[in-house]
Amino acid sequence: MATYLDIADNAKALVIDLNADEDELGKQQRVKRVLVRDIHAGMFVLLRTGGGGDLIAPIADRILGNEAESIRLSQQKWKNALRAFIKRNNLFNTCIDLIDNGAFHANETNLRNWASDNNNIRPADDRDFEAIMNITGLDSEFSEIKNNADKLLASHQRAGAIIRKLLLSKVNQTNLRSLEKTGLIEFKISSDDDASITVFRVKDISPEKYLIPIFKHAQPFKFETYVWQ
Repeated sequence: MATYLDIADNAKALVIDLNADEDELGKQQRVKRVLVRDIHAGMFVLLRTGGGGDLIAPIADRILGNEAESIRLSQQKWKNALRAFIKRNNLFNTCIDLIDNGAFHANETNLRNWASDNNNIRPADDRDFEAIMNITGLDSEFSEIKNNADKLLASHQRAGAIIRKLLLSKVNQTNLRSLEKTGLIEFKISSDDDASITVFRVKDISPEKYLIPIFKHAQPFKFETYVWQ
């Protein structure tokens, strides 16, 4: 297996230090965040290998409380309106209309993501979001829809953090000495969902740098001979 990690000066990654000192409470702090540039062969890196997608929505709904239903209906309203507009006008013409209405990042790839229920909660740039409201006739509701989308995004981010915390607690509760023999352990919250973190022993580091799409960052993939070429 191999993965790409950010090499910015301040970029960090989660690792396991099997020789960690005990803290003042007598608990061994084996999971820590270190600079990517300090990672070397023989260390153990933690990577998210299962999304926990089935868990995020219900946890996010609990965070949203009584607002959950109305916020998700608001989200579905503008997504459905955008998909209907694309169906009538196609992707290319929709991008042109968005640009004419002030969108700053309108292209076919982004448009597919904005219209998807799975890939994107809202456009990152308010100018793009407002342009979508304008072309779909929802401009008078922009403030309310944006507010709901912001709440939904925040709840999903918090839910993801909760899942990560649960996974890391599993790591800290496990005898990790078997890592020295196996080089790999997968941790799951439960057998009923796909949320998982896997610990990999670092065997080698590529001397090359690569420009990659953000979704490939920290995602393990099958290693093949000459992958670096």
